Amino acid sequence: LNKNYSKTNIITIVVGSTPDLGATLERTDVYTSDSTGNVVLRLVNKGPVNIKFLNVKVLQNENVKVIGADEVYVGKLDSDDFSTAEFKLFVTGKNSVKIPIQVTYKDTNNNDYKDTREVELRLYSSSDAKYFGVKKNNNFGWIASAVLVIGAAYYYYRKRKGKK
Repeated sequence: LNKNYSKTNIITIVVGSTPDLGATLERTDVYTSDSTGNVVLRLVNKGPVNIKFLNVKVLQNENVKVIGADEVYVGKLDSDDFSTAEFKLFVTGKNSVKIPIQVTYKDTNNNDYKDTREVELRLYSSSDAKYFGVKKNNNFGWIASAVLVIGAAYYYYRKRKGKK
């Protein structure tokens, strides 16, 4: 028939991977048991796939109580990038406390992920926290003692001077 025919087929392959999300402690104001302070968590996307709709929630337990918002929406987290989420917590325990967090997110193919993790928070005794310089020394006792000694000396001096 001497006619050329051409047919074009388009084939798509969806290439994807499972996201690799890490959670660590970035910084904290909480160093001793039975104290309240801000805890900042660092969320790292270590995988080759972007993460979207990332949400972080702190789950309360007997050692961790959330003061204020217990959930933070982070949003998009690109591959090889990080973001932070800050929470105000009251913690109790000895040596360390495991902060339970729940992360929910989607990958680029809109697959849902929900994961529960624990982030360790080290706690120190009051004396160790002062030694490491993370807890301020309370100088009120020394100042009050000095004022009392000076006041007693002045009173004694005035009383002796009045007798002469």
